[in-house]
Amino acid sequence: MIKRQALPLEKGVNFRDLGGYQTKDGHKIKSHKIIRSARLHELTSKDLNFLADYGVRYDVDFRTKKEIKDHPDKLPAGTQYFFMPVMKDDATNSQEEERIGDQALKNVVNAGLERMGWFYSQITRLDSANQAYRDFFDLLLANDKDAESLLFHCTAGKDRTGMAAVYLLTALGVPQEIVEQDYLLSNIYLESLVKRQVATARAMAGDIFATNTQQLNSVSRDYLAQAYQALEVEYGGIDNYLHQVLGLTEGQKRDLRKLYLE
Repeated sequence: MIKRQALPLEKGVNFRDLGGYQTKDGHKIKSHKIIRSARLHELTSKDLNFLADYGVRYDVDFRTKKEIKDHPDKLPAGTQYFFMPVMKDDATNSQEEERIGDQALKNVVNAGLERMGWFYSQITRLDSANQAYRDFFDLLLANDKDAESLLFHCTAGKDRTGMAAVYLLTALGVPQEIVEQDYLLSNIYLESLVKRQVATARAMAGDIFATNTQQLNSVSRDYLAQAYQALEVEYGGIDNYLHQVLGLTEGQKRDLRKLYLE
């Protein structure tokens, strides 16, 4: 497993700079250009000052309107906000208060696993997701100043954000095994949070709820494999998806590599 250093924030969850990843042709992603993360509403004043000094200038929010209304982002000074909803509804129940009221999660064995499998098989087909990820690439192409970072996130920073990272790292020429390892790192950076969520779920409604909570709040090679399989069946693979559905041209891929690689 590759090791990445999370940004040193007091209340930041799953914050990490994608700089340093090697591409197939020997280039490396620049630091202070691309950051993936979870929610921003808990950030402290010290965190916001750190991110402003770090160079964060664009904040891409993949969450739904309800998630944003409940927990609006706190923005570092000088940062522009962009709403790019991947889904109309939060299908993964990333907010704890919604999981608590979900009877299927309390009573049906592996309901969490089935829901995550559905999510990853559908995210490649949803018009809202395709539009959001196309807009994401447009903004990446506009981020053309040195040491200015684009931050992208959802609630946990693992599924909607995870697929955005898969698409971006693939477009930049990062090998698939590294792309997958970056995706799986969310389990490390969310570990303490997920343990607390699982313990709360077990105390509230027993082992089925605890297991389903674990499944919903983790990432898995199996989940990502569902997305890759859907991309293969629907479009002939991820490269065709990027080109045919997101409309990412070869020229734009070259521009991305000029902007983000060294």
